Parts: sequence; C-alpha cells; structure tokens
Amino acid sequence: MKKLIWILVIIATVSLTSCGGGSSEEAKKLLSQILTIVGIPQDMIVNICQDGNDNGFCDSIELGSVSLIKNNFFTKVLLGEDKSYELKDYDPTKKIIMELQDSESIEFNDGNFSLEYKGTSTELSILQSMVDADNLSGEDVVEVKKMDGKDTFDDILLGSMMKNLNRYMNNDMEHQSARGVNLKELGRVFKDDIPLKNLPTLIKNQCEGDKECINNLIKNFPVNLDTDEQDIYTIAEERRTVKLLNDKLIEGFICGGEERKIVKHYGYEDIFNLNNKIELTHPSRDVIMQIDKTELVQYDSLEKNRFFAEDITGLPRKFRKGMLYIGLKKSGGRLEANDKIHIGQYRSHNPQQLFSAELTTLKNRGWSHQAIGTTDPTTEIYYSSFDNILLSENNETLLDYLKDSNHFDLLVEKNTAVDFISVATCSLADPEAEIKEVLNVFKCKEGERLIKIIGGSVDAFAKGEEKDATPSEILRASIDKPIIGYDELADNKFFIDSLNRPTDLTIINAQFSVGIKPLPKFLYQNDTINIGSYETEKYARFKLYGNDEDSVFNMWSRDIRISNGERVLQANLADINLTNGGDGSLFNMLKNSDSLLDILIQNDTSVDFSYLNLCVK
Repeated sequence: MKKLIWILVIIATVSLTSCGGGSSEEAKKLLSQILTIVGIPQDMIVNICQDGNDNGFCDSIELGSVSLIKNNFFTKVLLGEDKSYELKDYDPTKKIIMELQDSESIEFNDGNFSLEYKGTSTELSILQSMVDADNLSGEDVVEVKKMDGKDTFDDILLGSMMKNLNRYMNNDMEHQSARGVNLKELGRVFKDDIPLKNLPTLIKNQCEGDKECINNLIKNFPVNLDTDEQDIYTIAEERRTVKLLNDKLIEGFICGGEERKIVKHYGYEDIFNLNNKIELTHPSRDVIMQIDKTELVQYDSLEKNRFFAEDITGLPRKFRKGMLYIGLKKSGGRLEANDKIHIGQYRSHNPQQLFSAELTTLKNRGWSHQAIGTTDPTTEIYYSSFDNILLSENNETLLDYLKDSNHFDLLVEKNTAVDFISVATCSLADPEAEIKEVLNVFKCKEGERLIKIIGGSVDAFAKGEEKDATPSEILRASIDKPIIGYDELADNKFFIDSLNRPTDLTIINAQFSVGIKPLPKFLYQNDTINIGSYETEKYARFKLYGNDEDSVFNMWSRDIRISNGERVLQANLADINLTNGGDGSLFNMLKNSDSLLDILIQNDTSVDFSYLNLCVK
C-alpha cells in the first residue's frame, strides 16, 4: 500500500456574532487548522469527522459535515493530485475521528476501525492518538517523529496495532474499549520496555545514516509489539461488562495471601463462534509423532473422527494447587461414551503418566460441570483440580506430575469439539524464573552466534555456593576501598568484577544486564555504576537510583522489578555513550579493543549477577 503524508484543511464556518466581536476573517483564521496524516496508507482512510456522540465512528449525521475539496488553493499548493476534507462547523472542543478500513487485516465490523484525537491536534497518526490519550507524552515522541526509518517504524506499529485489536475483539471487547486498551498497552511497552524516546539516538549511533541498517534495527526490536494473547485475554476478562461463565468459574478459584493467582488461556471462550479467526492449537512434538497432522483439528472444529490436541505449556515452576477448565461440545449431539480425554504425557501410553477417561464418566470421577445455553448440542464446561486427576493407580496426580515438568499434553477424541482450555494455578513467587525470562528475551539474527558471559549466579540472591567475582588486576588496583563479591550484603563497600569477552570473534551486538538490590537503612540513593575498561580508562558512569538525566532510569533501556525486590538493569551497549575517556559508545569500545568489560558498583548496593549477551560471527 502506498504511504503518503496527507494534508487536511479544516475550516470553521463562524458568524460575526458567534465570536463576540472582530471580523469573520479573523475568526476563521483562529479556528482553521492544517492536519497532517502520517503513517496511514491512503487507501485505508474512509472518513474524518468530529465525534458528536462519542461512539468512536463517523455516523450519518457526522458524515454530513464532511465534504471533498477539489481544485482549491490548498489542494493545488499542498496536495497536488491528492484529496483532502473540509469539516464544516469545526469545533476544537470535540474529538476528531479518523475512520479506517482494512477488511483483510481487521476481522470485525467489515474491517472498519478508528483512531481518536483531541480537537486541537494537528497530526493524525497512531503515535499522536497515543499522546492524546495520555499513553505517551509529547516528549516521548518528538524525536521519533523526525527520526530516520520512520516509515518502517510506522508500518510495524500499524501492523501490530491491527493484530492486537483483533485479539482484543476476539475476547468479546467492543471496538472503543479494545482500541483504548490496545493503545494503552503499546504505550506501556514504549515507555517501560524499549523506551521509545531512546530509539532515535540508538539509530543514529549504531547506523550512522545507513538505510539498510536502520530498517533492520527497527524490524528487529528486542521487544515484540504484538501483545501476548494470554495478556490480552486477562485484560479483556477484567474489562468485559458481561462476565463469561468461565470468568465466573475462575473467580471462584482462590489462592492464599502470599500466593499469586496465574491464569493461562488456550483458545477463546466464544461458544464455538466460527466467525472469529481460526484458533490454532499447538500440539507437542510427541503427539505429532504419533498422530498424523491430517487427523488433528483446531479449536471450535466440528469435524468428526478427528483428534484435538494441545500442549498445555508455560506453567509456573512452583505452585501449590491448580485447576483445569475445558469447554466441550459433541459434533452433532450429546457427548458420546466412546469419546475420551487424555491428560499427561501422551507419548508414553503409560497409565502412571497419563489420565485417560471416557468423557461421559468425568462427573463420576469428581469433575464439576456447567452447561452454557440451552441449544442442542449444549456447550459444556468440565473442570477439575490437578490433585483430583489421577495419572496412576498408586494415586499419583497431575499435580505430582507437574512437580518435575511445566507442561502436559491434553487430547480429546474423536467426535467432541473443544471451545477453549483454561488453567489456573496458585504459585509462590519465583524470582529466579522471572529474572531468567528477562535475560532470555535477547536474540541474535540468523547467521550470528549467541554467547552468554555470566558473572556470579542468576539465583535471585539465594543462599548457597556462589561464583567468585574475578576483577582484572588493573580494576582491583584502581580501588583502594573494601570490596565485596556477588550476593554479599555489606554496606560502604565496592563491588567489582570483569567479564572476559572472546577476542577471536567479531562482535555484532551486545547487551549488558545486572541484578542489584539496595541495602536497607543505608545511603544507597547516591550509589553509581561504572562500566567499561579501566585498562584504557574508557567507561560510562550512571546513578543507580532516581531519575536524574545521568541515571540508569533515563539512559538504560530496561529497569525491571523482580518479586524479591531485586532490580534487573539492562541496556544495549550501543545505547551507552562513554562519559570518561572519549566519545563513542561502550559497544564500539568493546568491539574495537581486547579489553575486558569492567564493572564497579558503589557502595551500599549488593549485586546478584552480571550478564553479557553477545552476538558474534
């Protein structure tokens, strides 16, 4: 689709008396605006209006205020052959609506959706809509709007926004609510996970104007703009005005005060709504090796003599109890006695690792049951606690099985369809797993090799044997203060270590992470981190706490809070400019020298680990 910057002329028709004095020409000048449309393909724009009833679309009465301008001064000078709109009776106190349509990408409302703006806005773009909704600040986007590669960025943002919008509306959210939470979540990602305002500097430092480099950098964001489907389901569940039956059932699953209730959803509870997008299953490799793909079906499929299979994965590592919910419907009638459900490790066909039962016997086996609606066949929800699902005759349960595994197979055969699966667990905080999830986000491109260089142990300050810090002789000699190693809790001491990078490989990309925790009751607020090379005296220095201009909060890309009170600080070394020993970035220093990466943290902050991700060739 051809991308253009559109210029719109909004002209207010104002009488002399309505302005309380002055000429009508002066009144028009005050209320006229030129609007620029940025990042939206021309053929997607259906209409632009002012929203008189706050429904998020241009209604017929509002459409009447929009007319096409042809061959006027603005068209000739600003637009050439392109089109623009005149909004009659323009009111700066009313919201501006840009109505769009993409029937190939948007699965609802015949492909129609919209973006909303303040009446005083002069740009119509996705970013400006987020600013007008207070999801981003003007400061967050001012440099982004001028950066190289903005067209590529706009394409990615538009695609992710539409994909997320589908997912929200697939979860029974109406358009306006789905649009609002969609842009809010994208704004959170841009503020907390990237952050967006650092992107222009990153592009400038790393690509130096090279267009291919810029486009590749933007296309390979370290953070995916497509919101996770599980997160979307949870958000939609909280926002739905009418609770679904499964929402209500899960509300009855209660965890203890120190536990976290984690709910994961597979498929959508939509009562077999075939108008939604195809809800894909993800059977395990073990299942695929035993059942031909042509015999496997997706969620909501009513095909007969087929297998439904899902790998229930991504469960917490440590949890006390769990509940399984599944929506079922017979393909053409009531559940058949011959149809079965299998739960556990399917490849084994070993009763000690697999629960197998006829569906009509589930209630007799202690499963609870609720019916949705009165149509025949009725959609039925069956649910059971993990400790009620026996995998063996010696009373080993699904709960026992999951002590050594974080996933299990679930299969249904052969004439019963599956609407959705939900799993709820009560888990204790698992800070070590939280940290490792953050560290494993980093990926290398095809043809590059990932090397991880780790100082200490990623153990969330767990008690036990700890790897010693190994600072270089030059770094050690430069410090005349008492020093500490990993996991040591001592005030008024310096932590030092050096990470030994490979010197026989070409470094393509580098990300540094460190886990820290301030010592309570001490003056940690002034603590700093130095990172670089003490051999060459080239390093960068930042404050660890606060939001000053020279703090990690403003200069590093991520500051993640862990459930044990630990903070994981993370930055791409190309984003960190030297503050001592010259210009350029830490990445260039590391790439162009044989120096170690020295780390110094002072002096009331303890360190869990340091972590260097390298992409090399």
